[in-house]
Amino acid sequence: MALIKEGVVYEAIVTLLAGSEPYATPVGFWRLGDEVLIKLYKGSRTHSLLKTVENPVLNVTRDPFLFYRTAFKSESNGLTREDFIIDEEKGVAYLRNAEAYILLKLIGVVEYEHYGLFKYGILEAREGAVRCVEPYTRCYSSLIEMIVYATKVKAWRDLAGEELEAALRSIEDSFRVVSKTCRSRDYLVLAENIRRLVENWLRR
Repeated sequence: MALIKEGVVYEAIVTLLAGSEPYATPVGFWRLGDEVLIKLYKGSRTHSLLKTVENPVLNVTRDPFLFYRTAFKSESNGLTREDFIIDEEKGVAYLRNAEAYILLKLIGVVEYEHYGLFKYGILEAREGAVRCVEPYTRCYSSLIEMIVYATKVKAWRDLAGEELEAALRSIEDSFRVVSKTCRSRDYLVLAENIRRLVENWLRR
């Protein structure tokens, strides 16, 4: 079961049904009292979709490939319908291989100039298909850090400033940790692919 503490920003993959089609993307979230908060920038598809969906799902996973495929859908193979468990009657979609699920209920959205702050109650939290939790490793977390900061670069690549520079530094710092702690060739290739995406975006 996912343990969600206050005062910590977590990363998960939010899923929902857009019409009858499942949609998934990484989000940052945190808990404040009995509420779960998600900050989403205006203009994003996720911001628009979540305003119309009452019960999205936070899928708790530490699988960097799931983060990669849901963050960069056009640059990767993305997900197929088989990667989801879909309950069309309830209007809910889950990732089949998540470690835990948190079913949310929309309370409201506070709109600011550049972003919306989505507030949710927790309807249900339960285990997923994977019940064996591995010991912590910097390999997984550093790959996910690279993905988080790469999404920022994709959004900010037309801007010059400290935020962009900080994101680029963080990608390189995480890449160095990946190089030390990820022994699998698959993980190293994924890290190289993320760096290559960032380089391509900055050239455009």
